[in-house]
Formats: sequence, C-alpha cells, structure tokens
Amino acid sequence: MGGARAPAPPRWSSSSPSLDLVGRVSDIIGPAFMSCPHVSNRTQKKLIRSNLAPINDSDVGLKTDLVTINPSQLSVDYKNMDVNPGPLVQRVSVYGNASIIIPAFAYRECTAVSIKTLQVLWPVRPQQPVVFFSPYYLKSLDNFWKERGLKEKRLSTGFMLVNMALELCDDVHLYGFWPFDINLKQQTLQHHYYDNKPPKRSIHNMPEEFVQLLQLHSQGALTLHLQPCL
Repeated sequence: MGGARAPAPPRWSSSSPSLDLVGRVSDIIGPAFMSCPHVSNRTQKKLIRSNLAPINDSDVGLKTDLVTINPSQLSVDYKNMDVNPGPLVQRVSVYGNASIIIPAFAYRECTAVSIKTLQVLWPVRPQQPVVFFSPYYLKSLDNFWKERGLKEKRLSTGFMLVNMALELCDDVHLYGFWPFDINLKQQTLQHHYYDNKPPKRSIHNMPEEFVQLLQLHSQGALTLHLQPCL
C-alpha cells in the first residue's frame, strides 16, 4: 500500500469504536466483525447489513445500525414506490431506526431512483435517515484502488464498506467475504445466505477484490477469517 490510505468517508455517528459488517456467507452464517478496542475504554458495536439482507432472531440476528440498498434493487423490486410505497416501507422498517445508505451517485442512472427513495421514505419514516455516499468519496475510492491494480467497473458494496470500516476501526475482522462457488472443503456454496444471485461480472470482479483483501490481511490491516464459525 506504500503508506497511502483511502480518503475518509463521511461518518454517520461521532463515535463508532467497533463495527459488525454482514457480508457474503460461504459455509458460515455470521457477521464480519470489526473491533476497535483502542478507540474507547467502552466497546461500542455498530452492525452494518448489505443490500437489505434479511434478518432474524436466530443465526444472523436482528441488530442493525446501518443498512445499504443497491439502486438496482430499488429500480427492479420497488419501481412503483411513488404510487405504492407500502412494500418498501415495510421492507426497511424491519431494521428499526437504522440509517439507510445508498450509492446514489455511483452511476447517473442511480441518482433519480435514490432521490425518489428519500422522498418516499422521509414523510413516513423520518426516524430512519436515508443518506448517500459522497460522489467525491466514491470517485476517490475508485481511483485509489485502480491505481493499485483493481480493475472493475464499480467496487462492490461490501468492498466499499470494508474501506469505510478500515477508516473507522483500529482492528478489523472479516467473516463471510468469499467470492467462490465452493469452499475450502470443495463443498458447493450459494452466493448469499439468503439467495444465490451472483454479481454481474461485467460490473464487479469479486475474486480481484478478494486478492486485495488477502493483501490487506498479509499487511496486518485487517484479519480475514476463512474457516466456518458455526
């Protein structure tokens, strides 16, 4: 990394000593745990869930502090939200008052649907803020990783959140970040713990992101856990 670091993203709270980040699950059903023991004497945990991942009171838990939404989800699953907001409102309400973050400026076509989402949710759920990634941060982050050999059209949401966690935490542990269809025991895996929808290969390059995570692991910037945790 040559001592360089990615630009700091906007924070949604003034103090976030530790984070839980639920990423892709291979043969685990568990969060990516990001602990910051040297930031505060009292551990505070924040849990981030990616792309409206389902929650429950058994394996993946219910706690959520921040949830991401992919604009493509909004365009496909909630395209009539302006006339029928009910399904979207019900979907986000399961996360309580957790903030919602959307990469509204990743592409030009993402912006309109993201703004519409803000307009739909604000009147009925003002206690659940909708925020956007800064376009300057996304551009800077994209340039940062392209300069280091990561060539893909857009960084995945999970990889963006790992970068954010590295800015917020001193000690980062990742679970469930595995880009392949089989695990280390040659067992077949589905892509997420809740569905088997793979990423668009023309947009994301998950194996290359995984290589970057391995390099960060070898440099001591984070700890990448690959064994089952159940």
